[in-house]
Amino acid sequence: MKNTAITYRYQDGSNNKVFKEEVFAGTADAESLKRISAALVDNGEPDVMGDFVPGQVGLQDLQNAFYERHMMLAKAMGSEGLADDAGHAEREVAARYDELHATMSETKPIWWPDDHPLHTLDDVAHTDKPTTVEKTLQEFIEKLETTEWDGSYTPPFYEEMIANYDAFIAAESPDEALNT
Repeated sequence: MKNTAITYRYQDGSNNKVFKEEVFAGTADAESLKRISAALVDNGEPDVMGDFVPGQVGLQDLQNAFYERHMMLAKAMGSEGLADDAGHAEREVAARYDELHATMSETKPIWWPDDHPLHTLDDVAHTDKPTTVEKTLQEFIEKLETTEWDGSYTPPFYEEMIANYDAFIAAESPDEALNT
């Protein structure tokens, strides 16, 4: 196995989770694993390596991935991918997913009060999968080690998600909209 797969997740305060795997060139030995673990924020979870902010080290922040994933699933389950010989029941189910997709298209991703910048590094494993990032594993480890984790970091899509939250709150309860 010539590469290393790193799996990380974002988990919001409501326990919703979304995962991402990135594959780096190079293999992780015991020393590499120690270096990675030492560079992360200890979150007290014994089965994971620790927390980090992906956007600070060139990886994708996942807070808006819930929305993207749900949109993709609703579209895939809709009539667009339905076989020509689909039965009546399948067409009814697909129509419901089409309606769900249309409704979700009107609701944009929201930065909820329980959202935060930290993601959890869940797993580091050897793999033969092709690389998904340009950095080597050693470059990634060096970036982790030289990064000071910023608890006030906001991802590139933060302003859009806050504006969506404000619009949602204003529509639901006009007196409770946040001023950002």
